[in-house]
Amino acid sequence: MTVSLEEERALDEQRIADFSAQLAEARQRADSLATSLIELNHRAAATRDSRAALEVRQAEATARSGFVRESCMAELKPTT
Repeated sequence: MTVSLEEERALDEQRIADFSAQLAEARQRADSLATSLIELNHRAAATRDSRAALEVRQAEATARSGFVRESCMAELKPTT
């Protein structure tokens, strides 16, 4: 069976249309994934900031605890 030039052209145009639709869908998925990645990066940055703030508070509490302990020990030391 031979395919006429018109039929071959129509098949090529259909293939091009199909591939163009697949490409558009892939681009849409890529855009959606990029948006999700941006959101995840923002959330990760916020989490890192929260953790850093927590670590600062922990260091401050540890320093205050040491100061209080030293003060208490100084007060409890008998004066001679």
